[in-house]
Amino acid sequence: MRNFNLFRYGLISITGTAVAVLLIQLTQIGTVQAETREGNIGRGAVKMTGKALYEQSCLVCHGEDGEAVMPGVKDLSGANGPLLQDDKQLARSIREGVQRDGAMMMPPLGGNPRLTDKDIQKIILYMRKNF
Repeated sequence: MRNFNLFRYGLISITGTAVAVLLIQLTQIGTVQAETREGNIGRGAVKMTGKALYEQSCLVCHGEDGEAVMPGVKDLSGANGPLLQDDKQLARSIREGVQRDGAMMMPPLGGNPRLTDKDIQKIILYMRKNF
């Protein structure tokens, strides 16, 4: 049986941002299922590190080492990157998302609606120590 590539014929068009959001959502579905299988039901039952939160919410676009892996995404490890902002500005960008030229470049909360302000602070601390 021959594969039919819908992208090749222009029947499906998807942007890099849409792919990133889809991947984030799929990652979260797997995380919720894993937490449920382990018996950790409820937000307070699971204490996640800044690294784990980054991997769950940011890694798909920003990469393992903070160097952008998606087109149009800022390099977190760069000398002129977003980490030059103070924690308050950086937290606001994570919470509200980032738009450039009217286009959503980063969804609010990195596409993870379960992120709390405490989680955001853990992510910022992890990024500052590692990038």
